[in-house]
Amino acid sequence: MGDAAGSELLLETHAFDRQIDLYGRRVRVTLLKWLREEQKFPSLEALSAQIGVDCEMARQVHRELPHHGECVT
Repeated sequence: MGDAAGSELLLETHAFDRQIDLYGRRVRVTLLKWLREEQKFPSLEALSAQIGVDCEMARQVHRELPHHGECVT
């Protein structure tokens, strides 16, 4: 998938509290809230700390959704 300028668009997502293997499969993702720009980290510890912050922010977004972020079909 490319944007208007022809560069590839990437999205990183996480399935909280689930043990599922989605590698090689097509999935539909709905962007609920932009958390932050891509950034480089000075250390693995700094990256790990930011992932924790990102996860908590994402969980809060899910808590605010009807059905607490569960898929409804």
